[in-house]
Amino acid sequence: MLCPRCESRRHIAAAGEASAEAAGFIKGDPVRLLENAQLAGLSATALKVTEHNAASIEVYVSGAGAQADISIEGSPAEGGEYLPLFDPNASKPAITSNQIFDVIAGPAWIKARLANVSGSFGGGQGFTIVATPYISPGPTSIVGTVS
Repeated sequence: MLCPRCESRRHIAAAGEASAEAAGFIKGDPVRLLENAQLAGLSATALKVTEHNAASIEVYVSGAGAQADISIEGSPAEGGEYLPLFDPNASKPAITSNQIFDVIAGPAWIKARLANVSGSFGGGQGFTIVATPYISPGPTSIVGTVS
C-alpha cells in the first residue's frame, strides 16, 4: 500500500489499525552517502534517520587492490559533529569487496567515513556507499558500559 500523502513510501498497518498512514514508515528511501570516493574523509551527504532506528549500508568497491576502513557515524544535527555509533557493526576494517551490513542508528543523522584508503583507482572507480533507513524489529538502542 502506498502512502496517500507522498505516494512513494510503503507503509504497513499495525494490527487493528484502519489506515497504513497511522502505522508509520517501515523503510525509507535510499541515500548515496559516497560515490566513487578515493580519498579518506567523512561523507558530505547525511542520511536522516529520525523516523527509523536502523540503516542498511551497501558498500560497492571498484579499483585495483582497493581497500579502506569504513565507519558509520552519527550526530543529533545534520551540520553537527559526527561521532562513531555504539553499534559494533558500524565499523568495518579493511573492506576489499562489495558487502551489505546493518547498523542500529540512535542519532538523528548518519554519515559514512573512509579511512586508510589504498589501491589504484581509475575514473569512475572507488568506494560507493548507499544507506537505507528502516525500522528494525530488534533492539531500538545499544547501551555501552565501561568498566
